[in-house]
Amino acid sequence: MTLFIGAQGRQADCHQTSQLSQPQTIKRHVRHWLHDPFFGSYIGQTLSIQQDFSPDGVSIGQTTWLGYEAAGGNSALPNLIAKVLPDGQTSYQWLRRDEWGHPTNVVETYSTTYGQAPLTRTNVYIYNGPNLIQQIGPRGETLAGYFYDSTNQLLRATNHERRGRRSVLCL
Repeated sequence: MTLFIGAQGRQADCHQTSQLSQPQTIKRHVRHWLHDPFFGSYIGQTLSIQQDFSPDGVSIGQTTWLGYEAAGGNSALPNLIAKVLPDGQTSYQWLRRDEWGHPTNVVETYSTTYGQAPLTRTNVYIYNGPNLIQQIGPRGETLAGYFYDSTNQLLRATNHERRGRRSVLCL
């Protein structure tokens, strides 16, 4: 497997992973791209795994895995993003997209306290063509609404906050 690995702030180099030891890889930003399904060994432009450099030179940096709807990574937009958090918990975000690539359903985990077992929430996004018009929260409540003119320019955004408060931004 070939990875493109670059030290902090420097241009990336191409290495065979067999040539690198663990201390070398944890000190660098590592990315792995899926191979192009039509050209076999050609490295595609679809990111599969990303690992940040170690914050202290000893522990492994933040690692992110990306999954795609289309087999072989034909879609440039991930539908699954997973991470291991600093406290060892796993976090993920799953997305369903419409024909324009807009996220319509987002299921994700989150923690409110360090070390707490993650909770799950789902948000729904409703579009009218290219325009986001409503965001619905995990309890079925409207979190935000958006209003556009006939040329798709945003006219007004309404944020529905807790406790019945609402803020409106008019452009």
